[in-house]
Amino acid sequence: MGCSGSLALVIGCAFRALLTTEVTPSLVNLMLPEGASGASSSEGSVNQQPVIPELHPPLLDDSTRRQELNDRFGLYLLGLSYNPAVRDSFVETHLQIEKHIEGALVDDGYSRESVFEKRGQIRGIMFYPQGTGLSESTYLKYLKQIRENGTRDSIPYRRIQKAIKNYDLMGL
Repeated sequence: MGCSGSLALVIGCAFRALLTTEVTPSLVNLMLPEGASGASSSEGSVNQQPVIPELHPPLLDDSTRRQELNDRFGLYLLGLSYNPAVRDSFVETHLQIEKHIEGALVDDGYSRESVFEKRGQIRGIMFYPQGTGLSESTYLKYLKQIRENGTRDSIPYRRIQKAIKNYDLMGL
């Protein structure tokens, strides 16, 4: 005599629960092919490193990039007195963020040449979104986002993608 479908389902679920890796890993491992793991695929994604593409060689050498960023930052400081060490810190943070964003854009398929040619617009969108600079802590937060979550999960990268989508950054 057979059992009802619902009873079979309950028995099957109970049996499956007994064989999960949390309850009896040795039984599950006996049933797996050699070299396979009883761990779920979601466990592997927990330990993944953030994706931070880099360009080799970079679009600009650091010295030239630093000078360009310093000159642009100076325009926003016109009439303000800034400690040179603070200014250098801003510029250094901008430099690191910019290199990460450029790497991601080229990795996404945008040409090196177009990213290079549009770097002024890209800088404006990333660093001066409302026409003025942001606080140093904000830029440091962006850099932390990139390092912890990957370039594509950062606010500056999302700003660039939004500008591309809205045709505010054409020809990239």
